[in-house]
Amino acid sequence: MLYHLYELNQAALHPARATAEAYRMLWRNPLNPASHTVMGRGAAAALELFERSTRRYRKPEWEIDSVMSHGRTVSVRPETVLTKPFCNLVHFRRDLPETAQKKDPKVLLVAPMAGHFATLLRGTARDMLPDHDVYVTEWVDARFVPRATGPFDLDDYIDYIIDFIDYFGGDVHVVALCQPTVPVFAAVSLMEGRRAKNVPRSMVLMAGPIDARKSPTAVNKYATGKPLSWFRQNVITQVPWPYPGHMRLVYPGFLQLSGFMSMNLDRHINAHREFFQHLIDLAIVALPFLRPLRLLRLLVLFSALQKAVGGAIRGRVITYTAFSSILLIYVASLAILEEERDVEGSVIKNFGD
Repeated sequence: MLYHLYELNQAALHPARATAEAYRMLWRNPLNPASHTVMGRGAAAALELFERSTRRYRKPEWEIDSVMSHGRTVSVRPETVLTKPFCNLVHFRRDLPETAQKKDPKVLLVAPMAGHFATLLRGTARDMLPDHDVYVTEWVDARFVPRATGPFDLDDYIDYIIDFIDYFGGDVHVVALCQPTVPVFAAVSLMEGRRAKNVPRSMVLMAGPIDARKSPTAVNKYATGKPLSWFRQNVITQVPWPYPGHMRLVYPGFLQLSGFMSMNLDRHINAHREFFQHLIDLAIVALPFLRPLRLLRLLVLFSALQKAVGGAIRGRVITYTAFSSILLIYVASLAILEEERDVEGSVIKNFGD
């Protein structure tokens, strides 16, 4: 039911997003006189913030077109070399001779399957490509996998990792980042226990606690404080129609992302606030005659100071005096700058002087 409500909410917001985008373009159009006002810039920024906050983001491209390798710039082309129902193995093929390709060590980057895309490792893949032959696991969104394909659990996850390692015949270094560290550790351990011939040359586990009981965080304590039945009832839900995987039981990615955001809620709120302010600043930089509007920021500071000092008379007097002094100095500086910057021989040419 939870997934159905989420999809219903997305569908209901679609007309609002389209309307917001249309009005944003109206407020941003330079032919619209209102777009040159602080009200117009503020409206455009608010509409863009709403559209971005409610948008459903699709999988981005890898955007790794070329790298510097073996002393020259070579083109890079991602291609799928192994396809499975829930994951694809992607190879970043560099435009190099086969002899040069074979000299570089093969690296398998096992991406997290935790509500976001494998392209999160774009920077890691780009940095390794100059000296390595890079492969990445690209997990498929379970809502697009038909239910007839069968389930996908931890055992299947481990089997997938073993199959991917077998693809290289043992000539590979495995790097697991964050969530897949445990499945990769289990897969390599099973291969060692079976004395498999395709055991990887090395295994690197990054940013993933193997034993979550050690140094438990708030998330660990929350998880161990509730029985598995609680999670089955509250976070496991069915994929809604009309997705190919409808009726498949999943832990939705939007719940995982919401959990990530709630762990650093202040940071995300501040990021959105700063994004809004940067849109306003962009307008001020682009249109110099709007720069005095930065004075409006002082009003926000003044309001915050009033709340901080409370109702004390002495505190209010100090606040009003400080605010008036700053405002007076700022306005006087602008007046001096206006008079002096065009005078021959003047050393005052900008506000910093």
